[in-house]
Amino acid sequence: MLLLATLASGCALIDDTVLNATASRTQASAVVYGQLLRGVAYYTQGRVGQVHLKTDEASQLACAGTMTLTGTQQGVAQMNCSNGQSVEVPFTLLGPLRATGRGRMGNADFLFTYGLPPEQAGPFLGLPAYRLLPPES
Repeated sequence: MLLLATLASGCALIDDTVLNATASRTQASAVVYGQLLRGVAYYTQGRVGQVHLKTDEASQLACAGTMTLTGTQQGVAQMNCSNGQSVEVPFTLLGPLRATGRGRMGNADFLFTYGLPPEQAGPFLGLPAYRLLPPES
């Protein structure tokens, strides 16, 4: 019995590792309360994915959650943030691994993009493209 449980847990770990290694990853950005959050969005299974975002600022706002495709051209991201708030962001697909969305976090708009280059994401987020470039090391 112990052997079967050990084998089953090992298989689950291998499955998770394979899913993460084959995930379709892309950059993601959001703006809320005037703060830019950057990170990654990825789909590990056909219609379900993950998103992880955080600020570069001292306040360190971070949001993470799941993305679910709800139709052929739309989906919803449901995220929990480090400030104790959560946000549901309906999004529209613009192509494979490319989308824009808008939700509400408290009394503020939560603007969200993933898979878009800075020059395309910037106008949706209300920021100049250079602000979306990764910080230099």
